Amino acid sequence: MQALVRTRLNFFSFYNNLKRFVASKGMLPIWVCFVLVCHIFALETLALTVFTLFIIFVSVTNTKIQAILPPLVMAILPTSNTYPDLLQNPYIVARLWYIIVCASLMFVALIIAFVKRKLSFKPSWGFLGMMLLGLLMLLGGLMSPSYNFLNLAGGAMISAIFITLYIVFAFIAKEIDFDYIAHVFIAMSIVVLIQLFMLFLVNDIMYYMLYGTFATIKRQINLGWGISNLIATMLAVGIPFSVYLMTKHKNPIFMFVIFVFQTVGVMMTLSRAMMIFAVPFAFIGIVYAIIRCNKRGRWQLAVGSGIVLIVTIIFVQWQWEQVLEFVGILGDGRGRDDLYIDAWEAFLRNPVFGAGVAYRLNDPLRMTPLMLVHNTVLQFMMWGGIFGLVAFLLHSIQVLATCFYKPNEKKIILLFAFGMIYAQSMLDVMMFFPQTLFYYILFMVLLDADAAKNKGFSMIGKEDKKAYIKQYHTSYTIYGNNFDVNEGLPCVLKKAFSLF
Repeated sequence: MQALVRTRLNFFSFYNNLKRFVASKGMLPIWVCFVLVCHIFALETLALTVFTLFIIFVSVTNTKIQAILPPLVMAILPTSNTYPDLLQNPYIVARLWYIIVCASLMFVALIIAFVKRKLSFKPSWGFLGMMLLGLLMLLGGLMSPSYNFLNLAGGAMISAIFITLYIVFAFIAKEIDFDYIAHVFIAMSIVVLIQLFMLFLVNDIMYYMLYGTFATIKRQINLGWGISNLIATMLAVGIPFSVYLMTKHKNPIFMFVIFVFQTVGVMMTLSRAMMIFAVPFAFIGIVYAIIRCNKRGRWQLAVGSGIVLIVTIIFVQWQWEQVLEFVGILGDGRGRDDLYIDAWEAFLRNPVFGAGVAYRLNDPLRMTPLMLVHNTVLQFMMWGGIFGLVAFLLHSIQVLATCFYKPNEKKIILLFAFGMIYAQSMLDVMMFFPQTLFYYILFMVLLDADAAKNKGFSMIGKEDKKAYIKQYHTSYTIYGNNFDVNEGLPCVLKKAFSLF
């Protein structure tokens, strides 16, 4: 009898330790290795099955709900490049059905988890912004000569995706630790970096990058789950979290190395929007990390930055002709000009409500069922006309207002993560690609959750405006030192130099 009791106690002890482990940062290296193995050996179906079973396990047990983030953040990464053109995959229909079944099972499991844990949902300004974009999808194309049922059905589907994702993340946002999220995105970046370097080594792309033409290189950068622009966006989204973790570690050199490789990886993709945006942010981010770190960390980052700067200067000097060639193609639209003209003409034909989401649906000349313009502003103008443009601008203003009202470190990091997706969305379709849309809404929910927690710019509570201005516009605290602009420039500079 005692042996039976001891066995049961050992089992429950193992069970509880397992639940704690799968929701901890110690589980992330296992996810990294698993995703890489599935990508290398084309085991996408196995990866999707494991992801689904794991989310069901977390949902029906009392495991901390944040454990579901790694499978969701890395959902597309196991996809191999066995079929670089997805439409050439002979099993595409069967895979799509299996994805639908697995996604449905995950959704049901999450509903069970929400009910079981009695998680609550409170509307916020971000949710209203999502509702406004959803309304845009429904009304887009109204009064247009080509308006039909497909506009309404397609708009309803996209609207449902936006709102459902927001509600799902809003349910779990309060139980997610921000440090854990940062480590999850670092793990995702490591997977993408390894996949990218393997692709370059296997296909000799590095040789062509140094001695070939950029047009040839861009066509070869395909990991199966995405091409150069998406790869760059996935890496760039992880950069702000590297900066955040650098400020949290006593010895930030490891995170600095990841930060450098993320930036180099973005450059290797030759994605113009990300290259132009990521390099200035890398400079801003490293300066911010140096200011926020302890004294030992500051010297590590300063020396590391100096070494990287010297290597960069040497490389640019060595490959100066290639650099000039790349600068020369920055203005090349790569076929986007025709898309922009088509979208603008569709907007002019019905400027109030646009052409709707069914405009040019299943056009045989397009690679995707929807007409995607590779510019988010034009996309909303084409789909929803002036109403669409206003809805998108109001949504963007709301995001910025939430970031800048009562700013803190988390909001700054999320703002730059948003910025990476926004920047790429000006030349691509990141706002409508499933994985980056997933990140976008997750960041928005985290912003709203932080605002509600700190009673900032949300629908919960109001702050005294005069107290806000006094606290946030005249006084700043950096590494325990209070900088008051009323003290004058000499005193502020003296305190700044004392940080080193």
